[in-house]
Amino acid sequence: MIRQLWQWHRPYIGWLSLGLMLSIAALLANISLLALSGWFISSMAIAGITGVAINYFTPAAIIRGLAMIRTAGRYGERVVTHEATFRVIATLRQWFFAQIEPLSPAQLYHQRSGDLLSKLQKDVDRLDAFYLRIALPIISAVIGIAVVTVFMALYDPSSAAITLMLLILSGFALPIALNRLASPLAQKEVLAASQMRSYCVEFTQGIGELLIFNAEQEKISQLKSVQTTWLDTQTRLHKIRSLGGFVQGFLAHMALWSIILICTPLVTNNILSGPQLAMLSLLSLAAFEAVAPLPLAFTSWAELKEAMNQLESISDQKALRVEPLKTAAIPTNADITLNKVSFTYPKSHTHTLDEISLTFPYGTRSLITGNSGSGKSTLLQIIEALYPASFGSCLIGNIDINQINSDQWRSKISVISQQPQLINGSLADNLRLAKPDATDTELLVALNKAALGDFIDTLPDGLDTWLGDTGAKVSGGQARRISITQALLKDAPLWLLDEPTEGLDQSTSSQLIKLLDQHLTGRTAIIVSHQRLPGLHIDQHFVMRNGQLTQQH
Repeated sequence: MIRQLWQWHRPYIGWLSLGLMLSIAALLANISLLALSGWFISSMAIAGITGVAINYFTPAAIIRGLAMIRTAGRYGERVVTHEATFRVIATLRQWFFAQIEPLSPAQLYHQRSGDLLSKLQKDVDRLDAFYLRIALPIISAVIGIAVVTVFMALYDPSSAAITLMLLILSGFALPIALNRLASPLAQKEVLAASQMRSYCVEFTQGIGELLIFNAEQEKISQLKSVQTTWLDTQTRLHKIRSLGGFVQGFLAHMALWSIILICTPLVTNNILSGPQLAMLSLLSLAAFEAVAPLPLAFTSWAELKEAMNQLESISDQKALRVEPLKTAAIPTNADITLNKVSFTYPKSHTHTLDEISLTFPYGTRSLITGNSGSGKSTLLQIIEALYPASFGSCLIGNIDINQINSDQWRSKISVISQQPQLINGSLADNLRLAKPDATDTELLVALNKAALGDFIDTLPDGLDTWLGDTGAKVSGGQARRISITQALLKDAPLWLLDEPTEGLDQSTSSQLIKLLDQHLTGRTAIIVSHQRLPGLHIDQHFVMRNGQLTQQH
Protein backbone atom coordinates (compact mmCIF):
# COMPACT_ATOMS: atom_id res chain seq x y z
CA MET A 1 0.00 0.00 0.00
CA ILE A 2 2.87 2.37 0.80
CA ARG A 3 4.29 1.74 -2.67
CA GLN A 4 0.97 2.59 -4.32
CA LEU A 5 0.62 5.77 -2.26
CA TRP A 6 4.16 6.76 -3.17
CA GLN A 7 3.44 6.32 -6.88
CA TRP A 8 0.51 8.74 -6.61
CA HIS A 9 2.57 11.32 -4.70
CA ARG A 10 5.76 10.98 -6.70
CA PRO A 11 4.85 13.37 -9.58
CA TYR A 12 4.54 16.16 -6.99
CA ILE A 13 7.75 15.46 -5.10
CA GLY A 14 8.85 19.10 -5.53
CA TRP A 15 5.73 20.47 -3.83
CA LEU A 16 5.87 17.78 -1.14
CA SER A 17 9.55 18.44 -0.38
CA LEU A 18 9.03 22.19 -0.19
CA GLY A 19 6.11 21.69 2.19
CA LEU A 20 8.26 19.42 4.36
CA MET A 21 11.10 21.95 4.51
CA LEU A 22 8.72 24.73 5.47
CA SER A 23 7.16 22.53 8.15
CA ILE A 24 10.55 21.70 9.66
CA ALA A 25 11.64 25.35 9.51
CA ALA A 26 8.47 26.49 11.30
CA LEU A 27 8.82 23.74 13.92
CA LEU A 28 12.48 24.43 14.73
CA ALA A 29 11.88 28.18 14.70
CA ASN A 30 9.10 27.84 17.27
CA ILE A 31 11.11 25.51 19.53
CA SER A 32 14.17 27.75 19.28
CA LEU A 33 12.07 30.87 19.90
CA LEU A 34 10.75 29.58 23.23
CA ALA A 35 14.13 28.27 24.39
CA LEU A 36 16.05 31.43 23.39
CA SER A 37 13.37 33.65 24.93
CA GLY A 38 13.78 31.79 28.24
CA TRP A 39 17.53 32.27 28.13
CA PHE A 40 17.23 35.94 27.12
CA ILE A 41 14.68 36.92 29.77
CA SER A 42 16.67 35.14 32.49
CA SER A 43 19.93 36.75 31.37
CA MET A 44 18.37 40.21 31.33
CA ALA A 45 16.93 39.68 34.81
CA ILE A 46 20.30 38.61 36.20
CA ALA A 47 22.03 41.50 34.42
CA GLY A 48 19.55 43.90 35.96
CA ILE A 49 20.15 42.52 39.46
CA THR A 50 23.95 42.33 39.23
CA GLY A 51 24.50 45.36 37.04
CA VAL A 52 26.60 43.35 34.57
CA ALA A 53 26.56 44.64 30.98
CA ILE A 54 24.92 42.39 28.38
CA ASN A 55 24.58 42.52 24.60
CA TYR A 56 20.85 42.31 24.12
CA PHE A 57 20.82 43.49 20.48
CA THR A 58 21.97 40.17 18.97
CA PRO A 59 19.59 37.82 20.85
CA ALA A 60 16.75 40.30 20.37
CA ALA A 61 17.40 40.34 16.62
CA ILE A 62 17.57 36.53 16.54
CA ILE A 63 14.25 36.29 18.43
CA ARG A 64 12.60 38.64 15.94
CA GLY A 65 14.07 36.63 13.07
CA LEU A 66 12.81 33.34 14.55
CA ALA A 67 9.35 34.86 15.01
CA MET A 68 9.31 35.93 11.35
CA ILE A 69 10.53 32.50 10.21
CA ARG A 70 7.87 30.78 12.32
CA THR A 71 5.07 32.96 10.92
CA ALA A 72 6.22 32.78 7.31
CA GLY A 73 7.00 29.07 7.63
CA ARG A 74 3.59 28.17 8.99
CA TYR A 75 1.78 30.23 6.37
CA GLY A 76 3.95 28.87 3.56
CA GLU A 77 3.55 25.33 4.86
CA ARG A 78 -0.26 25.61 4.80
CA VAL A 79 -0.25 26.99 1.25
CA VAL A 80 2.27 24.54 -0.20
CA THR A 81 1.14 21.36 1.57
CA HIS A 82 -2.52 21.95 0.71
CA GLU A 83 -1.64 22.76 -2.89
CA ALA A 84 0.33 19.53 -3.08
CA THR A 85 -2.50 17.58 -1.46
CA PHE A 86 -5.13 18.98 -3.82
CA ARG A 87 -2.97 17.99 -6.79
CA VAL A 88 -2.54 14.47 -5.42
CA ILE A 89 -6.28 14.11 -4.76
CA ALA A 90 -7.06 15.28 -8.31
CA THR A 91 -4.70 12.58 -9.60
CA LEU A 92 -6.33 10.00 -7.32
CA ARG A 93 -9.83 10.82 -8.58
CA GLN A 94 -8.68 10.55 -12.18
CA TRP A 95 -6.97 7.23 -11.39
CA PHE A 96 -10.03 5.79 -9.64
CA PHE A 97 -12.40 6.90 -12.40
CA ALA A 98 -10.04 5.38 -14.99
CA GLN A 99 -10.10 2.12 -12.98
CA ILE A 100 -13.89 1.87 -12.74
CA GLU A 101 -14.76 3.19 -16.21
CA PRO A 102 -13.91 -0.13 -17.95
CA LEU A 103 -15.98 -1.97 -15.32
CA SER A 104 -19.19 -0.15 -16.24
CA PRO A 105 -21.78 -1.47 -16.55
CA ALA A 106 -20.78 -5.14 -16.56
CA GLN A 107 -19.28 -5.21 -13.05
CA LEU A 108 -20.87 -2.15 -11.46
CA TYR A 109 -24.54 -2.92 -12.09
CA HIS A 110 -24.90 -4.29 -8.54
CA GLN A 111 -23.14 -1.29 -6.96
CA ARG A 112 -25.28 1.38 -5.32
CA SER A 113 -24.76 4.80 -6.89
CA GLY A 114 -24.37 6.40 -3.46
CA ASP A 115 -21.66 3.89 -2.54
CA LEU A 116 -19.70 4.65 -5.72
CA LEU A 117 -20.06 8.38 -5.09
CA SER A 118 -18.79 7.89 -1.54
CA LYS A 119 -15.71 6.04 -2.77
CA LEU A 120 -15.01 8.57 -5.51
CA GLN A 121 -15.38 11.51 -3.12
CA LYS A 122 -14.90 10.76 0.57
CA ASP A 123 -12.67 7.68 0.46
CA VAL A 124 -10.33 9.43 -1.97
CA ASP A 125 -10.34 12.52 0.27
CA ARG A 126 -9.28 10.35 3.22
CA LEU A 127 -6.05 9.53 1.40
CA ASP A 128 -4.86 13.11 1.91
CA ALA A 129 -4.04 11.92 5.44
CA PHE A 130 -0.98 10.07 4.08
CA TYR A 131 0.96 13.28 3.48
CA LEU A 132 -0.72 15.88 5.68
CA ARG A 133 -1.39 13.78 8.77
CA ILE A 134 1.11 10.92 8.56
CA ALA A 135 4.24 11.40 6.45
CA LEU A 136 4.73 15.13 7.09
CA PRO A 137 4.29 15.04 10.91
CA ILE A 138 6.42 11.89 11.34
CA ILE A 139 9.36 13.14 9.26
CA SER A 140 9.21 16.58 10.89
CA ALA A 141 9.05 14.96 14.34
CA VAL A 142 12.07 12.72 13.72
CA ILE A 143 14.19 15.65 12.51
CA GLY A 144 12.94 17.91 15.31
CA ILE A 145 13.69 15.28 17.99
CA ALA A 146 17.18 14.70 16.57
CA VAL A 147 18.04 18.42 16.56
CA VAL A 148 16.73 18.99 20.12
CA THR A 149 18.53 15.92 21.47
CA VAL A 150 21.89 16.89 19.95
CA PHE A 151 21.57 20.47 21.18
CA MET A 152 20.68 19.43 24.74
CA ALA A 153 23.50 16.87 24.80
CA LEU A 154 25.98 19.73 24.32
CA TYR A 155 24.95 21.08 27.74
CA ASP A 156 23.92 17.93 29.66
CA PRO A 157 23.76 14.39 28.19
CA SER A 158 21.49 13.06 30.97
CA SER A 159 18.91 15.77 30.30
CA ALA A 160 19.08 14.98 26.59
CA ALA A 161 18.58 11.25 27.27
CA ILE A 162 15.55 11.77 29.51
CA THR A 163 13.96 14.20 27.06
CA LEU A 164 14.62 11.80 24.17
CA MET A 165 13.06 8.89 26.08
CA LEU A 166 9.91 10.89 26.93
CA LEU A 167 9.63 12.20 23.37
CA ILE A 168 9.81 8.67 21.96
CA LEU A 169 7.28 7.49 24.51
CA SER A 170 4.96 10.38 23.67
CA GLY A 171 5.48 10.40 19.92
CA PHE A 172 5.64 6.70 19.06
CA ALA A 173 4.83 4.29 21.91
CA LEU A 174 1.67 6.16 22.90
CA PRO A 175 0.34 6.59 19.32
CA ILE A 176 0.97 2.91 18.54
CA ALA A 177 -1.05 1.92 21.60
CA LEU A 178 -3.80 4.37 20.65
CA ASN A 179 -3.80 3.04 17.10
CA ARG A 180 -4.53 -0.46 18.35
CA LEU A 181 -7.51 0.90 20.25
CA ALA A 182 -8.70 3.05 17.35
CA SER A 183 -8.19 0.62 14.45
CA PRO A 184 -11.49 -1.34 14.81
CA LEU A 185 -13.39 1.89 15.41
CA ALA A 186 -11.77 3.55 12.40
CA GLN A 187 -12.84 0.70 10.12
CA LYS A 188 -16.36 0.87 11.52
CA GLU A 189 -16.45 4.66 11.08
CA VAL A 190 -15.37 4.49 7.41
CA LEU A 191 -18.01 1.84 6.63
CA ALA A 192 -20.75 3.70 8.52
CA ALA A 193 -19.90 6.99 6.82
CA SER A 194 -19.98 5.30 3.40
CA GLN A 195 -23.31 3.65 4.19
CA MET A 196 -24.81 6.92 5.42
CA ARG A 197 -23.79 8.79 2.28
CA SER A 198 -25.26 6.00 0.16
CA TYR A 199 -28.56 6.24 2.01
CA CYS A 200 -28.59 10.03 1.64
CA VAL A 201 -28.00 9.88 -2.11
CA GLU A 202 -30.60 7.16 -2.66
CA PHE A 203 -33.12 8.94 -0.43
CA THR A 204 -32.66 12.19 -2.37
CA GLN A 205 -32.88 10.48 -5.76
CA GLY A 206 -35.95 8.45 -4.84
CA ILE A 207 -37.85 11.01 -2.74
CA GLY A 208 -40.64 11.25 -5.31
CA GLU A 209 -41.39 7.52 -5.31
CA LEU A 210 -41.02 7.32 -1.51
CA LEU A 211 -43.60 10.07 -1.02
CA ILE A 212 -46.02 8.46 -3.47
CA PHE A 213 -45.93 5.13 -1.63
CA ASN A 214 -45.68 6.67 1.87
CA ALA A 215 -42.39 4.85 2.46
CA GLU A 216 -40.29 7.86 3.44
CA GLN A 217 -40.51 7.24 7.19
CA GLU A 218 -38.98 3.78 6.87
CA LYS A 219 -36.03 5.19 4.91
CA ILE A 220 -35.64 8.05 7.37
CA SER A 221 -35.49 5.51 10.23
CA GLN A 222 -32.78 3.56 8.40
CA LEU A 223 -30.84 6.76 7.80
CA LYS A 224 -31.12 7.78 11.46
CA SER A 225 -29.92 4.36 12.59
CA VAL A 226 -26.83 4.52 10.40
CA GLN A 227 -26.22 8.13 11.43
CA THR A 228 -26.38 7.17 15.12
CA THR A 229 -23.80 4.42 14.56
CA TRP A 230 -21.54 6.84 12.67
CA LEU A 231 -21.76 9.59 15.30
CA ASP A 232 -21.23 7.13 18.15
CA THR A 233 -18.12 5.74 16.45
CA GLN A 234 -16.78 9.24 15.81
CA THR A 235 -17.36 10.17 19.47
CA ARG A 236 -15.40 7.13 20.65
CA LEU A 237 -12.57 7.92 18.23
CA HIS A 238 -12.39 11.51 19.48
CA LYS A 239 -12.23 10.27 23.08
CA ILE A 240 -9.24 8.09 22.22
CA ARG A 241 -7.52 11.03 20.51
CA SER A 242 -8.31 13.29 23.48
CA LEU A 243 -6.75 10.69 25.77
CA GLY A 244 -3.62 10.90 23.65
CA GLY A 245 -3.50 14.68 24.05
CA PHE A 246 -3.91 14.40 27.82
CA VAL A 247 -1.09 11.84 28.17
CA GLN A 248 1.16 13.90 25.92
CA GLY A 249 0.60 16.98 28.07
CA PHE A 250 1.45 14.97 31.17
CA LEU A 251 4.69 13.66 29.62
CA ALA A 252 5.67 17.16 28.44
CA HIS A 253 5.38 18.55 31.97
CA MET A 254 7.20 15.50 33.32
CA ALA A 255 10.08 16.36 30.98
CA LEU A 256 10.05 19.98 32.18
CA TRP A 257 10.24 19.04 35.88
CA SER A 258 12.80 16.31 35.21
CA ILE A 259 15.12 18.85 33.59
CA ILE A 260 14.64 21.27 36.47
CA LEU A 261 15.43 18.55 39.05
CA ILE A 262 18.48 17.29 37.14
CA CYS A 263 19.96 20.65 36.17
CA THR A 264 19.37 22.63 39.39
CA PRO A 265 22.36 20.94 41.15
CA LEU A 266 24.44 21.70 38.04
CA VAL A 267 23.60 25.38 38.43
CA THR A 268 24.51 25.23 42.11
CA ASN A 269 27.87 23.69 41.16
CA ASN A 270 28.40 26.34 38.46
CA ILE A 271 28.37 23.70 35.69
CA LEU A 272 25.37 25.40 34.12
CA SER A 273 24.19 28.99 34.40
CA GLY A 274 20.72 30.04 35.48
CA PRO A 275 19.77 31.24 31.98
CA GLN A 276 20.93 27.91 30.56
CA LEU A 277 18.68 26.08 33.03
CA ALA A 278 15.73 28.18 31.83
CA MET A 279 16.67 27.53 28.21
CA LEU A 280 16.94 23.74 28.64
CA SER A 281 13.72 23.55 30.67
CA LEU A 282 11.69 25.45 28.09
CA LEU A 283 13.44 23.60 25.26
CA SER A 284 12.32 20.25 26.66
CA LEU A 285 8.76 21.56 26.96
CA ALA A 286 8.73 23.09 23.46
CA ALA A 287 10.15 19.92 21.91
CA PHE A 288 6.82 18.17 22.49
CA GLU A 289 5.32 20.32 19.75
CA ALA A 290 7.20 18.05 17.35
CA VAL A 291 5.35 14.93 18.54
CA ALA A 292 1.95 16.53 19.24
CA PRO A 293 0.46 15.52 15.81
CA LEU A 294 1.67 11.90 16.01
CA PRO A 295 -1.28 10.35 17.90
CA LEU A 296 -3.57 11.71 15.16
CA ALA A 297 -1.11 10.44 12.56
CA PHE A 298 -1.22 6.87 13.85
CA THR A 299 -5.00 6.80 14.34
CA SER A 300 -5.44 8.31 10.85
CA TRP A 301 -3.47 5.39 9.44
CA ALA A 302 -6.30 2.99 10.32
CA GLU A 303 -8.84 5.20 8.50
CA LEU A 304 -6.52 5.56 5.51
CA LYS A 305 -5.99 1.81 5.33
CA GLU A 306 -9.72 1.12 5.40
CA ALA A 307 -10.35 3.77 2.72
CA MET A 308 -7.69 2.11 0.54
CA ASN A 309 -9.38 -1.26 1.05
CA GLN A 310 -12.71 0.26 -0.02
CA LEU A 311 -11.19 1.68 -3.21
CA GLU A 312 -9.23 -1.47 -4.02
CA SER A 313 -12.34 -3.63 -3.58
CA ILE A 314 -13.53 -2.10 -6.85
CA SER A 315 -10.36 -0.97 -8.63
CA ASP A 316 -8.70 -4.41 -8.37
CA GLN A 317 -11.46 -6.00 -10.43
CA LYS A 318 -10.51 -6.92 -13.97
CA ALA A 319 -12.72 -5.65 -16.76
CA LEU A 320 -14.80 -8.33 -18.49
CA ARG A 321 -14.20 -6.65 -21.84
CA VAL A 322 -10.53 -6.02 -22.60
CA GLU A 323 -9.75 -3.49 -25.32
CA PRO A 324 -7.66 -5.03 -28.14
CA LEU A 325 -4.03 -3.98 -28.38
CA LYS A 326 -4.34 -3.80 -32.16
CA THR A 327 -7.77 -2.60 -33.25
CA ALA A 328 -9.42 -3.64 -36.49
CA ALA A 329 -11.05 -1.13 -38.80
CA ILE A 330 -14.83 -0.94 -38.50
CA PRO A 331 -16.50 -2.15 -41.71
CA THR A 332 -18.91 0.24 -43.38
CA ASN A 333 -22.42 -0.75 -44.44
CA ALA A 334 -21.94 -4.05 -42.61
CA ASP A 335 -24.43 -6.57 -41.28
CA ILE A 336 -24.46 -7.42 -37.58
CA THR A 337 -24.36 -11.16 -36.92
CA LEU A 338 -24.81 -13.02 -33.65
CA ASN A 339 -23.34 -16.52 -33.72
CA LYS A 340 -24.56 -18.76 -30.86
CA VAL A 341 -24.30 -15.88 -28.37
CA SER A 342 -24.87 -16.75 -24.71
CA PHE A 343 -24.51 -14.45 -21.75
CA THR A 344 -24.51 -14.92 -17.99
CA TYR A 345 -24.27 -12.03 -15.55
CA PRO A 346 -21.46 -12.15 -12.95
CA LYS A 347 -22.44 -14.13 -9.83
CA SER A 348 -25.42 -15.61 -11.70
CA HIS A 349 -25.85 -19.27 -12.60
CA THR A 350 -28.51 -18.96 -15.32
CA HIS A 351 -28.14 -17.80 -18.92
CA THR A 352 -29.76 -14.44 -19.67
CA LEU A 353 -29.14 -15.14 -23.37
CA ASP A 354 -28.97 -18.73 -24.60
CA GLU A 355 -27.22 -19.52 -27.92
CA ILE A 356 -28.79 -16.77 -30.01
CA SER A 357 -27.95 -16.81 -33.71
CA LEU A 358 -29.36 -14.22 -36.13
CA THR A 359 -28.37 -11.47 -38.53
CA PHE A 360 -29.40 -7.82 -38.62
CA PRO A 361 -28.85 -6.85 -42.28
CA TYR A 362 -27.47 -3.38 -42.97
CA GLY A 363 -30.16 -0.74 -43.47
CA THR A 364 -33.00 -2.84 -42.04
CA ARG A 365 -35.22 -2.40 -39.01
CA SER A 366 -35.56 -5.23 -36.51
CA LEU A 367 -38.06 -5.35 -33.66
CA ILE A 368 -37.54 -7.54 -30.58
CA THR A 369 -40.55 -7.89 -28.26
CA GLY A 370 -40.90 -9.81 -25.02
CA ASN A 371 -41.62 -9.57 -21.33
CA SER A 372 -39.46 -7.68 -18.84
CA GLY A 373 -36.35 -9.62 -17.83
CA SER A 374 -36.38 -11.82 -20.92
CA GLY A 375 -32.96 -10.51 -22.08
CA LYS A 376 -33.90 -7.90 -24.69
CA SER A 377 -31.86 -5.03 -23.20
CA THR A 378 -28.89 -7.32 -22.55
CA LEU A 379 -28.81 -8.19 -26.24
CA LEU A 380 -28.55 -4.49 -27.13
CA GLN A 381 -25.76 -4.00 -24.60
CA ILE A 382 -23.73 -6.82 -26.19
CA ILE A 383 -24.13 -5.21 -29.61
CA GLU A 384 -23.11 -1.88 -28.04
CA ALA A 385 -19.96 -3.61 -26.66
CA LEU A 386 -20.90 -2.80 -23.06
CA TYR A 387 -20.91 -6.52 -22.21
CA PRO A 388 -18.83 -9.26 -23.83
CA ALA A 389 -20.64 -12.42 -24.80
CA SER A 390 -19.96 -15.28 -22.39
CA PHE A 391 -19.99 -17.69 -25.33
CA GLY A 392 -20.31 -17.25 -29.07
CA SER A 393 -19.44 -14.18 -31.09
CA CYS A 394 -20.88 -10.89 -32.31
CA LEU A 395 -19.64 -9.94 -35.78
CA ILE A 396 -19.64 -6.56 -37.49
CA GLY A 397 -19.39 -7.64 -41.09
CA ASN A 398 -16.73 -10.33 -40.75
CA ILE A 399 -14.91 -8.66 -37.82
CA ASP A 400 -15.39 -9.85 -34.24
CA ILE A 401 -16.63 -6.98 -32.06
CA ASN A 402 -13.91 -7.82 -29.51
CA GLN A 403 -11.29 -6.80 -32.09
CA ILE A 404 -12.83 -3.32 -32.44
CA ASN A 405 -12.15 -0.35 -30.17
CA SER A 406 -15.35 0.11 -28.15
CA ASP A 407 -15.23 3.93 -28.16
CA GLN A 408 -14.84 4.03 -31.94
CA TRP A 409 -17.68 1.53 -32.34
CA ARG A 410 -20.04 3.46 -30.04
CA SER A 411 -19.33 6.66 -31.97
CA LYS A 412 -21.29 5.03 -34.80
CA ILE A 413 -24.30 4.21 -32.61
CA SER A 414 -27.24 6.38 -31.55
CA VAL A 415 -28.76 4.94 -28.38
CA ILE A 416 -32.14 5.55 -26.78
CA SER A 417 -31.84 3.70 -23.48
CA GLN A 418 -34.61 2.49 -21.22
CA GLN A 419 -33.35 4.79 -18.44
CA PRO A 420 -32.11 8.09 -19.94
CA GLN A 421 -29.04 9.45 -18.18
CA LEU A 422 -28.95 13.25 -17.81
CA ILE A 423 -26.11 15.22 -16.25
CA ASN A 424 -26.38 18.05 -13.74
CA GLY A 425 -26.14 20.78 -16.34
CA SER A 426 -28.20 22.88 -18.72
CA LEU A 427 -30.42 21.45 -21.45
CA ALA A 428 -27.83 22.55 -24.02
CA ASP A 429 -25.04 20.83 -22.05
CA ASN A 430 -26.96 17.57 -22.12
CA LEU A 431 -27.73 17.79 -25.82
CA ARG A 432 -24.16 18.66 -26.80
CA LEU A 433 -22.97 15.41 -25.25
CA ALA A 434 -24.21 13.89 -28.51
CA LYS A 435 -22.79 16.61 -30.78
CA PRO A 436 -20.34 18.99 -29.03
CA ASP A 437 -20.18 21.46 -31.95
CA ALA A 438 -23.95 21.74 -32.44
CA THR A 439 -25.31 25.27 -32.81
CA ASP A 440 -28.34 26.53 -30.88
CA THR A 441 -30.34 26.39 -34.10
CA GLU A 442 -29.48 22.71 -34.58
CA LEU A 443 -30.49 21.99 -31.00
CA LEU A 444 -33.85 23.70 -31.43
CA VAL A 445 -34.57 21.89 -34.69
CA ALA A 446 -33.82 18.51 -33.07
CA LEU A 447 -35.96 19.38 -30.04
CA ASN A 448 -38.89 20.25 -32.25
CA LYS A 449 -38.55 16.94 -34.11
CA ALA A 450 -38.68 15.14 -30.73
CA ALA A 451 -41.93 16.95 -29.83
CA LEU A 452 -40.23 19.22 -27.29
CA GLY A 453 -40.95 22.54 -29.00
CA ASP A 454 -43.73 23.46 -26.55
CA PHE A 455 -41.55 22.33 -23.65
CA ILE A 456 -38.79 24.74 -24.67
CA ASP A 457 -41.27 27.64 -24.64
CA THR A 458 -42.08 26.95 -20.98
CA LEU A 459 -38.43 26.98 -19.80
CA PRO A 460 -37.35 30.22 -18.07
CA ASP A 461 -33.89 30.25 -19.65
CA GLY A 462 -34.54 28.26 -22.81
CA LEU A 463 -31.58 26.06 -23.75
CA ASP A 464 -29.63 27.38 -20.75
CA THR A 465 -32.20 26.07 -18.25
CA TRP A 466 -30.58 23.88 -15.59
CA LEU A 467 -32.01 20.34 -15.50
CA GLY A 468 -30.77 19.45 -12.01
CA ASP A 469 -29.02 16.36 -10.69
CA THR A 470 -29.79 13.37 -13.01
CA GLY A 471 -32.41 15.57 -14.71
CA ALA A 472 -34.51 15.95 -11.56
CA LYS A 473 -36.33 19.01 -12.96
CA VAL A 474 -37.85 17.18 -15.92
CA SER A 475 -40.41 14.38 -16.06
CA GLY A 476 -39.66 10.84 -17.19
CA GLY A 477 -41.33 11.42 -20.53
CA GLN A 478 -39.42 14.65 -21.09
CA ALA A 479 -36.15 12.91 -20.18
CA ARG A 480 -36.98 10.20 -22.75
CA ARG A 481 -37.58 12.81 -25.46
CA ILE A 482 -34.33 14.59 -24.55
CA SER A 483 -32.58 11.24 -25.05
CA ILE A 484 -34.28 10.94 -28.45
CA THR A 485 -33.08 14.46 -29.30
CA GLN A 486 -29.51 13.39 -28.47
CA ALA A 487 -29.88 10.43 -30.82
CA LEU A 488 -31.17 12.71 -33.61
CA LEU A 489 -28.20 15.06 -33.14
CA LYS A 490 -25.67 12.23 -33.27
CA ASP A 491 -27.37 10.81 -36.38
CA ALA A 492 -25.29 7.59 -36.42
CA PRO A 493 -25.71 4.77 -39.01
CA LEU A 494 -26.77 2.27 -36.28
CA TRP A 495 -29.67 2.95 -33.90
CA LEU A 496 -30.36 0.92 -30.75
CA LEU A 497 -33.72 1.80 -29.23
CA ASP A 498 -34.79 0.36 -25.87
CA GLU A 499 -38.48 1.05 -25.21
CA PRO A 500 -38.45 4.35 -27.18
CA THR A 501 -42.10 5.19 -26.41
CA GLU A 502 -42.05 4.23 -22.71
CA GLY A 503 -43.53 6.99 -20.51
CA LEU A 504 -45.03 8.95 -23.43
CA ASP A 505 -48.72 9.70 -23.92
CA GLN A 506 -50.54 8.32 -26.96
CA SER A 507 -50.32 11.53 -28.99
CA THR A 508 -46.60 12.07 -28.36
CA SER A 509 -45.89 8.36 -28.92
CA SER A 510 -47.63 8.45 -32.33
CA GLN A 511 -45.72 11.63 -33.25
CA LEU A 512 -42.41 10.01 -32.26
CA ILE A 513 -43.12 6.79 -34.18
CA LYS A 514 -43.86 8.85 -37.30
CA LEU A 515 -40.56 10.71 -36.83
CA LEU A 516 -38.61 7.47 -36.39
CA ASP A 517 -40.27 5.89 -39.40
CA GLN A 518 -39.02 8.77 -41.54
CA HIS A 519 -35.60 9.20 -39.94
CA LEU A 520 -34.50 5.54 -39.83
CA THR A 521 -34.67 5.13 -43.59
CA GLY A 522 -31.33 3.78 -44.80
CA ARG A 523 -30.08 3.14 -41.26
CA THR A 524 -29.77 -0.09 -39.33
CA ALA A 525 -32.17 -0.05 -36.37
CA ILE A 526 -32.69 -2.61 -33.61
CA ILE A 527 -35.72 -1.78 -31.51
CA VAL A 528 -36.64 -3.39 -28.20
CA SER A 529 -40.21 -3.07 -26.91
CA HIS A 530 -42.80 -4.86 -24.82
CA GLN A 531 -45.19 -4.70 -27.76
CA ARG A 532 -45.36 -3.88 -31.46
CA LEU A 533 -45.22 -0.22 -32.47
CA PRO A 534 -48.11 0.51 -34.89
CA GLY A 535 -47.10 2.89 -37.65
CA LEU A 536 -43.41 1.92 -37.64
CA HIS A 537 -42.26 -0.14 -40.63
CA ILE A 538 -40.41 -3.29 -39.50
CA ASP A 539 -38.36 -5.63 -41.71
CA GLN A 540 -38.04 -8.48 -39.21
CA HIS A 541 -39.71 -9.22 -35.89
CA PHE A 542 -38.41 -11.48 -33.11
CA VAL A 543 -39.93 -12.51 -29.80
CA MET A 544 -37.62 -13.05 -26.81
CA ARG A 545 -38.58 -15.72 -24.27
CA ASN A 546 -36.23 -16.90 -21.51
CA GLY A 547 -33.14 -15.74 -23.37
CA GLN A 548 -34.08 -17.29 -26.72
CA LEU A 549 -35.35 -15.64 -29.90
CA THR A 550 -38.14 -16.80 -32.15
CA GLN A 551 -38.72 -15.05 -35.49
CA GLN A 552 -42.27 -13.96 -36.29
CA HIS A 553 -43.53 -14.04 -39.87
